[in-house]
Amino acid sequence: MTTTTTSLPLPTDPYARTPQRHRVPRAALPVLQACLATVERSARRAAVPVVRAAIAVLMLWFGIPKVVPGGSPAEDLVVRTLDALTAGVVTGDVARLSVAVLEVTLGVALLLGRCMPLVLLVLLGHMAGTFTPLVLFPVETWRSVGVGTLEGQYVIKNVVVLASIVVLAGWGMRR
Repeated sequence: MTTTTTSLPLPTDPYARTPQRHRVPRAALPVLQACLATVERSARRAAVPVVRAAIAVLMLWFGIPKVVPGGSPAEDLVVRTLDALTAGVVTGDVARLSVAVLEVTLGVALLLGRCMPLVLLVLLGHMAGTFTPLVLFPVETWRSVGVGTLEGQYVIKNVVVLASIVVLAGWGMRR
């Protein structure tokens, strides 16, 4: 059994004109504008609950493993950070469990959507604490200027959480 392959013909003129961009017929514009308006209205209604749920999932995702000793790859960094921030008052399992309870509580509170001004204020404070390893432990969090280690990237991703706090504070405080 033989197989044959066919290839597409190559253009003979390398300077041949490229096809013109396709334009939307004028009659379709109102339909497209109506579709876009519907998408925008839907996105506007869903934006705050989706952002709130996404941050809640993130808090739960990172908080629940900290409940179990050795459950989180960030456990050592969390414990050392809290130890440094509290001058040795909160250390070890107490530090790990404190952060675990805080993150799980924030996750549940965000899912419930109650007391949002307080929840966002506590979340903002928590985020401030999560950035401190970048200063306290630069050898472990920075590979070079502007290039984070795995631990550093774990911390830096919280910029997205900070942006979400701004969104929720601006549009989702009373929803």
